[in-house]
Formats: sequence, structure tokens, C-alpha cells
Amino acid sequence: MKESLKHYQKARKGLDDLATAKSGKGPIHPQYVASVLDRLAAEDAIFTCDVGTPTIWAARYLTMNGRRRLLGSFTHGSMANALPHAIGAQVSHRGRQVISMCGDGGLAMLMGDLLTLRQHQLPVKLIVFKNDSLAFVELEMKATGILDFGTDLHNPDFTKIAEGAGILGLKAEEPDQVESMIAEALKYDGPATGRGPRVAPGTLDAANNHAGAGQGLQPVYAESSPQRARRRDHRSGASQSRAVIHTTIQLEQRKGTIMATINTIPHSSIADTPCGMDLLDTPLLNKGTAFSAGERMELGLNGLLPPQVETLDEQVFRAYEAFQRKSDDLERHIYLRALQDTNEVLFYKLLLDHIEEMTPLVYTPTVALACEQFSHIYRRPRGLFISLSAS
Repeated sequence: MKESLKHYQKARKGLDDLATAKSGKGPIHPQYVASVLDRLAAEDAIFTCDVGTPTIWAARYLTMNGRRRLLGSFTHGSMANALPHAIGAQVSHRGRQVISMCGDGGLAMLMGDLLTLRQHQLPVKLIVFKNDSLAFVELEMKATGILDFGTDLHNPDFTKIAEGAGILGLKAEEPDQVESMIAEALKYDGPATGRGPRVAPGTLDAANNHAGAGQGLQPVYAESSPQRARRRDHRSGASQSRAVIHTTIQLEQRKGTIMATINTIPHSSIADTPCGMDLLDTPLLNKGTAFSAGERMELGLNGLLPPQVETLDEQVFRAYEAFQRKSDDLERHIYLRALQDTNEVLFYKLLLDHIEEMTPLVYTPTVALACEQFSHIYRRPRGLFISLSAS
């Protein structure tokens, strides 16, 4: 117990250090928003949080004192739950303060419920964490070495949308505006929406790395029971791959032309080929979005990849765009190593196409910095190579 308390105190200090306004200028850190909200909210407030990063900030910074309640889709992981949960809570508890911690992706999915707030005059307060991405999905992709894809959001101005619906809309552009904005929203007698601008790139990564580096913590994944069952099937044997092979053979016998484009891998060798997540976790065999529709069906990949089938050159183009978005050389090094860990063909094609630009990133001088930061950037076993001369 003493060791656990000591560990928590250390982790708590690291989390609290992140929840500051810094100089009062620059990007707004979501940790700071959550901590201010916790301090200003009522002692018996009901909080709701969207799945993804709002759940992280709620878990880390809201003080549950025995009178407050926190509602979320913690088992099913249903997106866009915060606003409808808040509506239900406010209808059933008219005299309680209800605060909805919304992600921008979640709010965008059920934005029509803003009209429900207005129609029923429910004084729910919406705090929108606007980071222009499905941030937790992007984090899961990065943590497993998958190229982040389809997670960027092109958001509207939520403040103007709120005002158009007859709801008070507030916006914080700088950290020193956060406290006054939240205070005004909480005092307002009616529905109110407050949101901040895009947070600093890497804010979420910094928070998770700080809390987990060197402490034996692992990334937390939101995975449903059926997903866990499928993952166990993939890990424990080829039960699903056998079923897939059987199904495709049946289809081929019944509809001779339906499998015309599926013969990339002979049936005789499929039984020995990894399937599903096992295949995507094998860098030498993983083709990413280059798997054809037929291959995806035979190899149990349906639902595990974006639906678009791409050529290698198209993959390289998209991978290079993602590479260019990285903020510094160490982040680019991490990105390239993650790509090598998941899809070696794509990694080497990208490297060859941009050999002069990328060689200093996978080798000297950036690799020296990567060695210094090894415990912070570690993703999966690879090995650390040190050359020793006879002299």
C-alpha cells in the first residue's frame, strides 16, 4: 500500500504539472481546461464525457467527492455519448449542474441535439475540447505503429453554431481566457457552449508519456468484448482463418466469378499464412491498404483496414504527407521506425524515394538523439546496436 501511494503521488505530481496555463499565451492544454473546470464546478455537479480524450481528462482531473457523478460510455465506448447523457441527466435532475465534456468529433456527430437543449431550455454546459482530430483513435494508431489515417477533422465554428441555435456560445483563444470563460458559462442561466482552439501538437502524447514512461504503465485501449474475443482467436490459432478459407471456397463453388480477383495467394498456402491482426502485425507480410478486396476477405482483414484499396505509390504519397506533418526530427524518426515495424515494403519504398532527406533521420545524427531518448520513444522490441572498436 505504501509503495502504491508513493507511486500515485509521483504520478499525480506529473499530471498536475501539466495542468497549468504556462505563460498565459499560446496553445491551451486540455489538462488545464479540465483542472479549471474541476475547481469551478459545483460540489454536486453531474459530469458527462465523450469517449476518447475527454474520458482521459475527466479521469485524471475531476475530483469525485461522493456527491458528484460522472457518466460515460465506459463499457461500450459509444461515440458522441456526452451530450445525450447530459440531456438525460438534466431532465431527471433539474436542480443539479450538468456539465458535458465533449470532444469535437463527438459533438459534430450529434450536433442536432443542440436544438434539443434549446427546445427544452435545459441549462447544460458544454465544454468542447477542439483538437481537430479523433485524437484517441489517432493515439491508438500511433501506439500500435499504424499510420494515422482518416482522423483529421475540418470543424465548423462551434461558437457560431451554438449562437445560431439560441445558445450562449463562448470561446477561449488563450490560456488566460479559460477560467473567465468557464466561470461565465457556469453562471449562465441556460444552455451554454464553451470551446478552445486547437491544442498544441503532441499535448496528448506528452501527457501519456509523462505519466507512463519508466513506470511500467501500458497504453489503455478501448476495446469491446467482441473485439477482444476476435483478438484472442487470432492470437490462439487459425480458427478464424480456417473459417474464412471455408467461406471463400463455398462462395467460389457457388458463384464462379465472384472470386476472380482473389487468387493472389494460392489456397494451398493460405492455411500457413497469418490472418487478421496477426497478418497486420507481421511487417514483412503486411501490405496495409494495398490488400485487395479478395485478399481482405480470405485473410480476415475486413473491418481492420480503411476500405480504400491503394497502390504502393499511393501509400508512399500518403505516408510522406504524414511524415511532413511531424514537428521535429525525433518525431520523424519515431514515425519512420513505426512504419518499419508495421510495413517494411512501404518503409523501404518511402526511404528510397526520399533517401537524402530521410537517411539522416534513421541514422546519424538523429539516431544518437533517439538513443538518448530511448526509454521515452520505445514502441516495440527492436534492439539497440552499439559498435565497439578494438582500440
